[in-house]
Amino acid sequence: MAKRGKKKQESDHRKNARNAIFEGGPLDGKKWWIVYPCPEKLMMDMGREPYYLAEGGTNPPKYVHDPDRFNEEEEVDFRWQ
Repeated sequence: MAKRGKKKQESDHRKNARNAIFEGGPLDGKKWWIVYPCPEKLMMDMGREPYYLAEGGTNPPKYVHDPDRFNEEEEVDFRWQ
């Protein structure tokens, strides 16, 4: 039987992630690990709940639920000209 190689070391996700706080909507007050650098917009709950970055410079970053802002962005025509 051949020798097995060394096991891979498990990567520490905390090096490239931040514990973000959510305000408003169904995730109000919950904390989730978010990849760093933090995205401007997150779609949670399988794409039904839009959250936008409110305070990215602080640690932890804060995301705010704003469905009206998402509806305004949807009205833009994305067809090729």
